[in-house]
Amino acid sequence: MIGKKPYQFAQAGITRTFQNIRLFSNATVADNVKMAHTMHNQQSLASCFLRTPAMRRSERELDEKVMDLLGELNLTDKADFLAKNLPYGEQRRLEVARALMTNPKVLLLDEPVAGMITTELEEMARLVVDIRKRFHLTIILIEHHMNFVMPIADRIKVLDFGKTIAEGLPQQIQKDPRVIEAYLGGEYKNVDA
Repeated sequence: MIGKKPYQFAQAGITRTFQNIRLFSNATVADNVKMAHTMHNQQSLASCFLRTPAMRRSERELDEKVMDLLGELNLTDKADFLAKNLPYGEQRRLEVARALMTNPKVLLLDEPVAGMITTELEEMARLVVDIRKRFHLTIILIEHHMNFVMPIADRIKVLDFGKTIAEGLPQQIQKDPRVIEAYLGGEYKNVDA
């Protein structure tokens, strides 16, 4: 996949979110999610302009899919809000909703809890677990917040300045002295304690 364009990754079933939120801030929550569906649009330009019955049916189905997805991410009541008016944690969830709208097989989440308060972090952890189960996805997290990663990850690979220093189960990683030194500042208490 080296050298491929972003749309080619999406067509291959690989979708990502960004550390810095990238939403259409002056569009509604629902419209932000709809925009992610464009690569799946099967309607011709003529049917769009002529508003054919097939086009109208396609739009209704899309609206239903958007609302279902917003429901999965607890954003249904915000569908008509402008994205810029959402609180930070909800903007993060909206970004995840857009990524899910592309029907990925692999979802890359780049620091999904950066800047979140504890309650938002806990909600995002539940959401990631629910998404993995509901959508049967492989989820790859790029995240420094160990209290977020440890309880939800199946396997962890730890990099320090681009070099792998540990790989394994969360229980192994949190006890690895190289990880403790590099990421946890010397001493780390077990997150289950």
